[in-house]
Amino acid sequence: MRQHPLAVLSLAVFLAATAPGVARAQQRVGAIRAGVGFPDRVGVSASVRPLRLLEGEAGASLFGFLPHYYVRLGGVLPLIDKERFDLELVGQAGDRTFADVPDQGPDAVAGVDVCWWAYRHVGLTGQVVGGAFYDLDDRQTWPVMRFRVGVAIGGSRPEPLPRAASDADPPNGR
Repeated sequence: MRQHPLAVLSLAVFLAATAPGVARAQQRVGAIRAGVGFPDRVGVSASVRPLRLLEGEAGASLFGFLPHYYVRLGGVLPLIDKERFDLELVGQAGDRTFADVPDQGPDAVAGVDVCWWAYRHVGLTGQVVGGAFYDLDDRQTWPVMRFRVGVAIGGSRPEPLPRAASDADPPNGR
């Protein structure tokens, strides 16, 4: 059985993210999404964040009418980080492999991710990404555009620090 290097990398990212005692300073630990786009008609993906600014993703979708699988690793740049709302830029690169044909090649996307935290550890996420896939066998570049929605899974957001007493606060409530 042929081992794909990015499959091994994605397994390593997953194991690092789920290892006991891994400190997570970020709010989001992972997400599960479904989406539509071009040339991917429909698809699903799962992502993990072993570190605050690093995200690994694996997914499957229909590229035209051909099923394919992809793994990507990339960075996250938080733009807005409010108590119940996050806005982030994402950029990922990886590999795309087709199930029934020998085509495969590098894949890169960038986009915007929005998350509304409905509950302490669960949020609704929407993502718009665009990029390109280069088919190594046919030597052809395909544009990629995708809109996805899903569920974000979060770690505990650190509680706000207690307010320090200052000269502006009179003692005994006076």
